[in-house]
Amino acid sequence: MGIVQKAIKVLKSGGLVIIPSDTVYVVAADAGNPAAVKKLIAYKSRPPGKAISVFVGDRKSARKYVEITPDQENKLDAMLPGQYTMVFPSKKALSPDLESEKGTLGIRIPDNNFVNELVKLFGRPITATSANQAEKSPHYSIESLLKATSKSKQKMVALIVDHGKLPRNKPSTVIDFTEGDIRILRQGDVGMPQTTISSNDKETKLTAQRLLKKNLQTIRSKPLVIMLYGELGAGKTVFVKGLGELLGIKDIVSPTFVIYYEYPMKHSAVRKLYHYDLYKLQDIEEFAHLGIEEALQPGNVIAIEWSEKSDHISAQLKRKATIITVEINHVDETRREIKIYE
Repeated sequence: MGIVQKAIKVLKSGGLVIIPSDTVYVVAADAGNPAAVKKLIAYKSRPPGKAISVFVGDRKSARKYVEITPDQENKLDAMLPGQYTMVFPSKKALSPDLESEKGTLGIRIPDNNFVNELVKLFGRPITATSANQAEKSPHYSIESLLKATSKSKQKMVALIVDHGKLPRNKPSTVIDFTEGDIRILRQGDVGMPQTTISSNDKETKLTAQRLLKKNLQTIRSKPLVIMLYGELGAGKTVFVKGLGELLGIKDIVSPTFVIYYEYPMKHSAVRKLYHYDLYKLQDIEEFAHLGIEEALQPGNVIAIEWSEKSDHISAQLKRKATIITVEINHVDETRREIKIYE
């Protein structure tokens, strides 16, 4: 029996499971089972009346449990899936112990394959609260979690899914959608994305240049890493060309076959531009030969295409650099949607 099936078996029996997420380790229970939710609250030593968010599989599923207006749907397009908890009026379809005193419910659609597969196969929401005890720090490894959890609390958990040490992301950004303008209740690693529609290469380059100009002063003391995501032909290389042109580099080409290019320059704030393209990278071991450690120096700008292949070094990047995530997606044949997360 695979680990997902084992987790589902525990959830169906009303048990608790510790699982990895796109932020921290969380404790999962069947959100539709009041007894399981009460067990979770006891495990966390959580005060009564404090809301607990839930993982749902997709936006269609979310609408079964919370009230979402058409205008709010448009805002969600720019943020999901991702490290956000969205607070909406509850439809009272899950355990009442999950709701706030105002009758609201927090939902999450994470950017995490394990959680998404688990929720999809389980067929209904599971809780999405961090696995630490109430008022204590979240955990990024099972070793840390066990050291901080009493034996009696550990016995309340039926299954632990150990995914190794997670990147040190903050817990999710919590956004309240219940009152007119949206409000950030808790700031995580990601804020509200800035979304731009680009109609041509020139506009994509200008978007890149505005981003770089905004961050030039910070580069003097800390390297800037721009993580680029998007399918083939979306415009990632065009975005990097925009960065290069601002820095006086006219000959930037995609380093697909050589993995990366290094461009020294004479600029008041920037020493070097590194352009990585990880599309053809096959093995994690190849990272040892890419010089990323050497590139992480103040004064350097590092642009990484196909950043999804660099997940295992994300903790290192966040520790040493300012990270900006850029997602570029096709709107139609000519237009591109550019989302920037700072």
